[in-house]
Amino acid sequence: MGKIKYDGCLSRDRSEGRSLILERRKRGCVSAKSMRTARLPVLCFAILSCIVAIAPKTHSDGIIIPPPGVQVAIKYHKVDVTIDNQIATTMVDQVFINQSPREIEGTYIFPLPPGVTMTGFAMFVGGKRLEAEFLNSEQASKIYEDIVRSRKDPAILEYIGRGAFRARVFPIMPWGEKRIQLEYSEVLSYDAGLCKYQYPLNTEKFSSMPLEEVEVAVFLGSRVPIKSIWSPSHEGGTVVERQGEHSAKIIYADENIVPDIDFVLCYTVSEDDFGLNLMTYREPPDDGFYVLMAAPKFEIATEEVVNKSVIFVFDTSGSMGADNKIGQAKEALEFCVRKLNKGDEFNIIDFSTSMRKFKLEPVPAGATEIQSALQYIDALNAAGGTNINEALIEAMDQAEVAANPLSIIVFLTDGMPTVGVTMEQNILKNVGNANGTGTRLFAFGVGYDVNTHLLDDLAGDNGGVSAYVRPEESIEVTVSSFFDKISTPVLSNLELDFGIINTVDMYPTQLPDLFAGSQLKEFGRYRNSGGTTITLSGMAGETLERFSYQAQFPVESLGNDFIPRIWAARKIGYLIEEVRRNGETPELVEEIRELSVKYGIINEYISMLILEDEPPPPGGFGQQFAAESGKGAVDASANLRDWKDASVAPSGAQGENVKIVGSKIFVRKGNLWTDAGYEDEKPAIHVKYASEAYFNLIAKDPELGKYFALGKDVLVQHKDEWYRVQDSPGMAVETSDPKADLNESEPDGSEEKPPETKLWQNYPNPFNPDTWIPYKLVNNSAAAMKIYDAGGKLIRTLKLGYKTAGIYVTKNRAAYWDGKNDSGEDVSSGVYFYILETDEFQSVKKMTLKK
Repeated sequence: MGKIKYDGCLSRDRSEGRSLILERRKRGCVSAKSMRTARLPVLCFAILSCIVAIAPKTHSDGIIIPPPGVQVAIKYHKVDVTIDNQIATTMVDQVFINQSPREIEGTYIFPLPPGVTMTGFAMFVGGKRLEAEFLNSEQASKIYEDIVRSRKDPAILEYIGRGAFRARVFPIMPWGEKRIQLEYSEVLSYDAGLCKYQYPLNTEKFSSMPLEEVEVAVFLGSRVPIKSIWSPSHEGGTVVERQGEHSAKIIYADENIVPDIDFVLCYTVSEDDFGLNLMTYREPPDDGFYVLMAAPKFEIATEEVVNKSVIFVFDTSGSMGADNKIGQAKEALEFCVRKLNKGDEFNIIDFSTSMRKFKLEPVPAGATEIQSALQYIDALNAAGGTNINEALIEAMDQAEVAANPLSIIVFLTDGMPTVGVTMEQNILKNVGNANGTGTRLFAFGVGYDVNTHLLDDLAGDNGGVSAYVRPEESIEVTVSSFFDKISTPVLSNLELDFGIINTVDMYPTQLPDLFAGSQLKEFGRYRNSGGTTITLSGMAGETLERFSYQAQFPVESLGNDFIPRIWAARKIGYLIEEVRRNGETPELVEEIRELSVKYGIINEYISMLILEDEPPPPGGFGQQFAAESGKGAVDASANLRDWKDASVAPSGAQGENVKIVGSKIFVRKGNLWTDAGYEDEKPAIHVKYASEAYFNLIAKDPELGKYFALGKDVLVQHKDEWYRVQDSPGMAVETSDPKADLNESEPDGSEEKPPETKLWQNYPNPFNPDTWIPYKLVNNSAAAMKIYDAGGKLIRTLKLGYKTAGIYVTKNRAAYWDGKNDSGEDVSSGVYFYILETDEFQSVKKMTLKK
């Protein structure tokens, strides 16, 4: 595809990008993130620092609400977006199928994306313009409530609080199709060079079958040079075609799927050589989250490229002769040699039972030496054993005498060490001791008969990454694609300084080198707030370069809800790596479980910690990663790398009985969808499904809608309260709003008499510095809460006074302890016991103060 200069017009050809995505999936090729090496051209530093408190992803697109009892499927969903200097025009094309034998009339509803400033809207059915009625958020919510009441289906509640367009669609013929097209324009938000576009793309609850096609094509143009382009929602399935400094095409496409997440696109613009942007999220009093994204200018001058020394370490053992692996590998090696830059130097080490060299030491990548190297590669044959240790030690020695400041080893093997030093730990130690110059090692494993633990540790301990070529994949495509990305280094030995801001839990833990055409993303947390100078420093050849950016880390900043989940996914990846390398400990496993539950992250490995009724036995979690070779080991290594490099908020391994809504995991047992963070005996506010109180509660807090949309029976925590929605009347329980009516059978707000007196677990627990203790009384009584330390000494008596029969759950009603003794002194961390005493009842429970 030819290069396009931005002149106010954008090319709209998208077939090439779509074909590339679908073909990549069919072949099972390694995705762009399978070997993620951040690349950054000099002088163009874009930092996107997103700090986010976990908030839910929102969904919507056009839907047809048919008459009760009729199913409507969506055949395809195509979206064309043109972004021209922050003005985004979105064109939607959908085909609906009437899956019934009768003619029907439907109501088409297009819930507006959140925060959109509409500048125009048009809708067409069968090519004819259709009158569409605009509904503000209050009017739309009334429509959604009516749909829930008439259809007895809460799925549409996730749109509560948002406006919509509505139109009558008639007729839709039996088994017939109806094509609907619409177009709307909006002004994208702009914050210090960062723009974000969002298109709601969820049809899961409203299509009776998977969609044949889903496609989003974005044609991006800007008069200010574009630096970073990133889809935090669909990065792994998106192709980005840069067409110079001012324009790009971004294509997402898939087939036979049910979309479950919005399409989000972030991009930065800057006249500087390095574009810098900082976005933050913080919900006090918690620490904030950030993602730092650095991206360079698109075109790099020859003099800005860092010269490198590349040592190719190539396995020619007998097993490489099977299935023409040696032939594919030789073609990949030839590509890499041809791709060397004019100022580079290189050497080739091929090994089997023994080791051989193309030259005694690295040589300049001139035309004559490259031609000679190609002849050397052509003569290579597969025979003998596998002496990995000797080959890598020699490669490190070669890097030691290399003339260029940046040295890279590209190591390819299809087997385990069988000759010479064969113990994994000894090889790692020897290679580490030999690496005295900070040489980067990138390892490729071919097939399943490789020691993934060895290759992963070799790469990870020496500043590189590992990747694997499965039997059905092409060695040439994988290796050459990787080398193409690292062929033009611009900055190495990176360091970040955040000035006065205290940052913690940063991932990656070691910043990679930056190469032309790439971008760097660091996710982390921050504790204090204020203005600061962020400085990125690194070596451009033998010259130390520094790039600074003035940034604000605010006390409170809400938005960009995908960032905390990506941070958590990365942290879980690093924790699992620790389990894989050194074995599990109870502390590691519990930290993984807590992160997974808190941030709504689940996959085939973590599910045993969340979904099973009983926790795995000691060692059960780590056993999943014990295998060193085989398909499972290769899959685990690839998955682990993806979690550590995550740039997409994971949607998780969802299914019939597991759903992720926002940052929460829900597990279905029977008809009840339960928040995975629920602990037994947590007091909950009961509310009858589809009652007036039910809708009043959602109207007061629309955020509840997305959780209640799961079904008619839901148990969920939201803003320190637990809510129990059920399809039959439950006990009347007050909310934190004393005027709220949560039981349709008690319109005057009076309370039923509880069936028994009970003491519940305090919340939060563990706590610091204070906590609430809920309880319920079956009869009127004087009541007191007594608190004892672990030695049995009474330290505090909370005199609750004379209480009427009722339920005392919420913070304005439950017993409150401020963590002090009767003398007003703060008590120390530890276990405490609390006893509820009434005229005829006594009960004790345990709690933990953790400072």
